[in-house]
Amino acid sequence: MITSLDLSRNEVGAKGGEALAAVLPRTKITSLDLKGNNIGDDGMRAIGNALLSAASSSVTALGCDAFDVPRDAASLDLSSKGLSPAAAVLLAGVLRGNSSITKLNLGGNKLGAEGGKIIADMLPQTKITSLDLGYNNIGVEGGKALAAVLPQTQITSLNLSENSIGVEGGKALAAVLPQTMITTLGVDGYALQIDELRGTKPAEKINLSDKRLGVASAVIIAACIKENSVLKELNLSENSIGTEGGKVLAAVLPQTNITSLNLEYNGLDENAKQRLRKAAAGRVKLDP
Repeated sequence: MITSLDLSRNEVGAKGGEALAAVLPRTKITSLDLKGNNIGDDGMRAIGNALLSAASSSVTALGCDAFDVPRDAASLDLSSKGLSPAAAVLLAGVLRGNSSITKLNLGGNKLGAEGGKIIADMLPQTKITSLDLGYNNIGVEGGKALAAVLPQTQITSLNLSENSIGVEGGKALAAVLPQTMITTLGVDGYALQIDELRGTKPAEKINLSDKRLGVASAVIIAACIKENSVLKELNLSENSIGTEGGKVLAAVLPQTNITSLNLEYNGLDENAKQRLRKAAAGRVKLDP
């Protein structure tokens, strides 16, 4: 019975990849080497979709021109490899049956919203606890797709920095956080300590000044602090949460025990400042 197949450097091409995809789910192959075959996006999609649609996936180690998943690896760094949505399909097909990888770095690729959704759909079937998807342009839809599956995963650390998930993506993530295992979450370039913000790891003072935080971070912070009865001082000065982020924070402030909130130099308009002053009743520090 064949469990390992090496087809490297055989000019298999996209058509050969598609032919292999047609039979692969019916084999017992667990390790597959396709390096140097130029199977391209069509070949990767075909093989990946075949693995994803099979009742169970046996291929847990794979080498191809786009990436390499070693056998029994616990950590997989595929950052800045130019991975496309098609590569994401193949990767998802392999990781779906992989129980050894707990840390996955896909930062700095070209996954887009399509690739983000593909990775999201695969996550509940893995043992991954740390996931980096920063700088992949997954957008609002990719952020929502991840939010939908996070409660079904084992992820404790998630980086979505510089993905333009916006207010809607931030709201989707914030809504499911209580149902997840996440303790650190980055959406704007800095990893927020979710356990501290929510109060499950008590801290009376939190300093998040000058951390490149944007509106998505503000949405998540707002959702967390309204559950926190311990937090007294929160410094968010010198960030970029903007008017929308200021309004979101103003809406939850009356539900908190915060006595000091610093929002200086965040690009707030006068309307947002007025809302904050009214909500905080003298507890907020704003720039002139």
